[in-house]
Amino acid sequence: MMFDTHSVQVNYVNPEEDQPDCNLIREQIAEELLEKLKEIQQTSQSGFEAAVPRLQELDAVKALSVKNMSTRALSFDDEELLHAVRLTAETEWMNVRKDVARQACTAVEQCIIDDEPDLRQLIEDTQVCEDMDEMQIEVQKLEEELSGAPSFEDAVEIFSSSERFMKEEEELDRLILAEEIEWVKLELQQARLRNAEIRQRHEWLLQQEKMLEKNAAKVRELKHEITNLRFEW
Repeated sequence: MMFDTHSVQVNYVNPEEDQPDCNLIREQIAEELLEKLKEIQQTSQSGFEAAVPRLQELDAVKALSVKNMSTRALSFDDEELLHAVRLTAETEWMNVRKDVARQACTAVEQCIIDDEPDLRQLIEDTQVCEDMDEMQIEVQKLEEELSGAPSFEDAVEIFSSSERFMKEEEELDRLILAEEIEWVKLELQQARLRNAEIRQRHEWLLQQEKMLEKNAAKVRELKHEITNLRFEW
């Protein structure tokens, strides 16, 4: 293998420990990278082991240097070739990491799509909780406002007392009205009596006037007779 196996580690920005789904995805990514790493190691090792005997036949020292990844016993061209092989392996490994990362992104996007109904429900539940909190605050305010209000028993007693008071007031109004009616009746009766007396007195005065007129007429007749008698004498 031509590169550091520590590159299999996946770095995340501030991973949250309380996200089991995300942690599961991280574990799946790490497992897949390890499997790819083992596969590449096996492929590289089998290819390397197949090429080592031939390289040993050509140059045992160079074969040992290549096997130990030591460039001291290699020529400049061989060192460049070994470095190129290392870069090729690193490139291959980066492509593997890129493919795994792309698959992980696809899995995460699918998880987001799958979780969208739950997320929507969670948002609705959150809104309901906020509404309930606001309602709880309003209820608490109402309770504080009603803390000085009478209890149910007191309210019933107040209502009963008010009802009795209204009945007593109605009865008192009825009695007052009855007294006023009686007083009006008496006033009418007295007015009738006064009117009757006035009519009687008026009739009496008319009679007296007629009598006075008669008496006056008699007096005039008597005066006329007396005057005539004087002339006759």
